[in-house]
Amino acid sequence: MRFLEADEFHILNDILSHTADRSEMQEISNHAMAFYQGMKRVEPENVFAPVAVLNCDDYLAGIAAESAELSATIARIDEQEKALAGEGKNLAKKQRTARNEAQERLNVLGRRAAETREHRDRAGNEIVLAGSLFIACPNELVYLLSGSYREYQSYYGIYLVHRAMLEWASANGIDRYNTFGITGIFTDDASDAGVLHFKRQFKGDVEELVGTWETPVRPRLAKALSAIG
Repeated sequence: MRFLEADEFHILNDILSHTADRSEMQEISNHAMAFYQGMKRVEPENVFAPVAVLNCDDYLAGIAAESAELSATIARIDEQEKALAGEGKNLAKKQRTARNEAQERLNVLGRRAAETREHRDRAGNEIVLAGSLFIACPNELVYLLSGSYREYQSYYGIYLVHRAMLEWASANGIDRYNTFGITGIFTDDASDAGVLHFKRQFKGDVEELVGTWETPVRPRLAKALSAIG
């Protein structure tokens, strides 16, 4: 995780542009991005632009360490099975299951390692996965904008962003985590069905605010999906 400074907002803009190209998300105008960048300059302590960054070498090292442990587990169970066979006995079901699960995980890690090496060869060792824009208010942290690169979605970078910001909110005494912006249509054919599914994972409450504020989504109506941090 790292947090963008105002002069790095082109990174966030690129993430959002790629997201808009492949989704229902509205393209962020240059004027709007300049406005958010200005907010960051004026109140840097209340405007956050976190991005999740994959360090391929570190990730591959983690895979290698876990793979070594799994291989050792498989080898140990194989030895146990061999010893039992010499006594005319069979390996217990629990141990066979543990070996199968270890082998399945090892296969997954092998695929992840190959995928990561391909990304590293093409894009370099450090790769931006996803990014967001948050604004801290006196009583809540507002999740305003977000995006990710399709080719890196399997790394779940956006979840790392939310974990970091939830931890920040908790550490700073903010008990409302406002994920903002849904259409209010709760069916699978809604334009934001995927967004709603993602936000529901925070186990929050939908709040409907009626007032004079007009939004591009629905005049005089704002919808927010809030989760208590």
